[in-house]
Amino acid sequence: MRRKNGKLTGRPALYGVVVLLCWVLLGPASGYILPGMVQPVLAQSSGYTVAGTVIRDPQNAPIQLRGVNWFGFEVPDHVVHGLWARNWQDMITQMKGLGFNAVRVPICPPTLQGSSVSSINYSLNPDLAGKNSLQILDTILARLDAEGMYILLDHHRPDCNAISELWYTGSYSEQQWIDDLVFMATRYSHLPHFFALDLKNEPHGSATWGSGNNSTDWNKAAERAGAAVLAANPNLLIFVEGIGESATCSGNIGHWWGGNLEPQACTPINLPANKLVLSPHVYGPDVYNQPYFNLNEFPANMPAIWESHFGQFSPAYSVVIGEFGGRYGHGGHANDKIWQDAFVDYLISKDIRNTFYWSWNANSGDTGGILQDDWTTVWTDKVTLLQRLWDDGNPSPTSTPVTPAPATNTPATPATAASTPLTPATATPTPAATLTTGPGGSCRVTYVQNDWGNGFTADVLLENLGSTPWNSWTLAWSFGGNQQITNLWNGNVNQSGQAVQVTNAAWNGTVAAGSSTRIGFQASYSAANAAPTAFQINGVPCNGADPLPTATNTTTNMAMPSATNTPIATATHTPPHTPTPSPTNTVPAIPTHTPTVTPVNTVPPIPTASPTPVVGATCQVIYRISNQWQDGFTGDVTVHNLSSTPWNDWTVAWSFAGNQQITNLWNGAVTQSGQAVQVANAGWNGSVAAGGSTNFGFQAAYSGPNAIPTSFRVNGVPCTSI
Repeated sequence: MRRKNGKLTGRPALYGVVVLLCWVLLGPASGYILPGMVQPVLAQSSGYTVAGTVIRDPQNAPIQLRGVNWFGFEVPDHVVHGLWARNWQDMITQMKGLGFNAVRVPICPPTLQGSSVSSINYSLNPDLAGKNSLQILDTILARLDAEGMYILLDHHRPDCNAISELWYTGSYSEQQWIDDLVFMATRYSHLPHFFALDLKNEPHGSATWGSGNNSTDWNKAAERAGAAVLAANPNLLIFVEGIGESATCSGNIGHWWGGNLEPQACTPINLPANKLVLSPHVYGPDVYNQPYFNLNEFPANMPAIWESHFGQFSPAYSVVIGEFGGRYGHGGHANDKIWQDAFVDYLISKDIRNTFYWSWNANSGDTGGILQDDWTTVWTDKVTLLQRLWDDGNPSPTSTPVTPAPATNTPATPATAASTPLTPATATPTPAATLTTGPGGSCRVTYVQNDWGNGFTADVLLENLGSTPWNSWTLAWSFGGNQQITNLWNGNVNQSGQAVQVTNAAWNGTVAAGSSTRIGFQASYSAANAAPTAFQINGVPCNGADPLPTATNTTTNMAMPSATNTPIATATHTPPHTPTPSPTNTVPAIPTHTPTVTPVNTVPPIPTASPTPVVGATCQVIYRISNQWQDGFTGDVTVHNLSSTPWNDWTVAWSFAGNQQITNLWNGAVTQSGQAVQVANAGWNGSVAAGGSTNFGFQAAYSGPNAIPTSFRVNGVPCTSI
């Protein structure tokens, strides 16, 4: 089929013709109901089908979806994450070895248009060199299929930045959305294990269901899109998520985005019954601490809530959980493990065995992943939890794999690579130190580092072994060499020589007795890199060590940002409203990613502001407000090098017009003095080729107006748009 500017063309009217012909020629057996008709939807017979809790393949054999989400194609990297640390084929092999047999792959439209990619270490993934986003998507889906892994493609974000309330936006029409869905349905129809499309990720906000408003009723949009997809590829199943809060046929107990299917009871989706899958998203307190998580009867109160939100429709309809997960006690909220255990118990009681866990990725900020921060080690207790869900049902191993054809392309170094990847293919994380509590100790610190020769990343677990909670915390230690932290997430860092002090971020200061939290960082060094052996939390030695020297604050105030000032005080945790931050280079350090869920009962985000380029000659800065709520917002900043020479380091400077205060920043290091802001590159993204670009994002608080800045400088030079 023809494509123009990444979109299928010339077929909008054809969809209606196909549906009409199906009805005229086949009558009710076509499975479609024309507008205005009220006959019950009849079944189709081809491809994958559902009947209650059972999913069947095209050979009519029952299958169980033991799924996991692997994200990255839906954000500006345009490629699954983790490829800066791992070989992509090795990860698929590991998934399958753990028992997963299905993968939900979120995408955004530019990925389907062959966009450039970032965050790949080509020394670890040489077969991806020179490929654009669509070619890499083709490659990965083909391998998943060859391994017998069932593929669910998810239309996640319309602009690769934020989850939209509706299926369309001011710059992305309903027809473009349907075209992109049909494009995927058609392009991958040759893959036997491509079984379903998730039409839209997490409708919420202004999305309605059964209200009679055709421009906001998600159920009607899903019917239009589902009919188009099935006309293009009748083998597929159609996944339809819920909405958020609703004034129609819905209770008022807090729902998750995409988690409210209650209106289905009043206004059922009009799609073939054996092709429709209801797919709610459900989360626990690690994502947002709903009021019902704090009641005395928790978790005994949860089954009734789940039953109301979505469970009431099983087994009359097929219900597949599209997203659920959390840290499961590895940091995060103390009740999350209790929540996940109870949720799996509920699913087993309902015989809802088909799920997709969020997520495979280590860099999901609120939930963590199946993989730990080194992108190799597995959280085995999470897998054990899922195995309990899988093994109590009918086993469904992956299909017999088809031997993939040998690659025909010759690996080549991509022309856009700005720097040589630092991580050798053989680098594996090794536990550098596990510090146990001495007599009478009230804390424990576990320090694990991943070293690649002249730099390293470290994962640090802080455990409260005392009987009282921490309301805030400060971790202190001293390096034994010249290690210098260049980027840190989940906290705020000060370093003076060898002495390091990390304080909690705004969101993770409370650590209950018996609970834990964690930080991570990237650092450079030369010569030896011995792991620290003495830690203090809030001035108390965690292993009976002597008190440590206190680090002084290296952040400096500024009247005008300077290109040479490189502060390191950056906390890169992202709140639930933020897009997915990730490195734009191939160094294996990654700020925390936020999952695709957002707390309910908050002020809905304001639509993204238009980019505002500013005045100058050799650089361009595009500043976007990616999400905004009552007293905070997230920003996304893209910096283009328009000169003929590369940048080895960069510093972006601007001034806010109001009282905006940056509280978290990723992919850089921030200093703010009053309204003046300076962001310097992180250790891994300082090199920007001539004609290239880089990106960073941040979270900020504000009150009153939130005007977009209008004057930017890069390395002291005023910037312009092109």
